Amino acid sequence: MRKTKIYRHGTTTFTAYSKSVGNGFEVGINFKGKPIFWGNFALSKDANSFWTELNKQVKTFGQKFRYPEKTPANRYCKFLAHHCYSHYYKFVNRVVPKHGRNFETVYKKDLRQWNQWKKDKDFTETKRRFLKAA
Repeated sequence: MRKTKIYRHGTTTFTAYSKSVGNGFEVGINFKGKPIFWGNFALSKDANSFWTELNKQVKTFGQKFRYPEKTPANRYCKFLAHHCYSHYYKFVNRVVPKHGRNFETVYKKDLRQWNQWKKDKDFTETKRRFLKAA
């Protein structure tokens, strides 16, 4: 899965991309073939929602902060990258606690089922079995 979108500010071109990498996903922005921003995600759902948010942010950034022709490109790239990273970390701080809460509720449910199962079964064995490292 690879998505790309090209943004032009005057003569300067930025390429936003979203792609699968290994077991995760990466969303980022390139300038002249070099990455100026990238974010990694474990879940496709999170990567896709950030891809949508990133495109909105880059578009509004370009409208709010016009690229003057006499400005050095690296200064504008750094400004754009810092803007994207600030929104990336806001997004991660908003999304990650949801996953933590979901896993906590699943763990509590499994713990209740385990305790109920333990009450129903006979645990009077003299030799207890446990997980060992191979």
